[in-house]
Amino acid sequence: MGKKPSRNQVLEDIGRVVARCSGKPFYVITMNSQISDLGLDDLEMIELMMELEDNWGIDIMEEEVEEMRSVEDLVAYVRRKVSE
Repeated sequence: MGKKPSRNQVLEDIGRVVARCSGKPFYVITMNSQISDLGLDDLEMIELMMELEDNWGIDIMEEEVEEMRSVEDLVAYVRRKVSE
């Protein structure tokens, strides 16, 4: 069981990866951002998940990610998985 990262740490990591994949500026990605509005195609979404897995040492279940609607959902998921 690892130490749970702060919401801001996870948001920053997600924002950096999404910005790189989508070309959107880092600062437009907030907790309220909808995943569907990030402009990521299927391949970029897989790349995001793989990079988050590597960065945080977790396994991300595709089925669970498909149910997430907002960046806040994704942040909460990563934080929970890290602390398991």
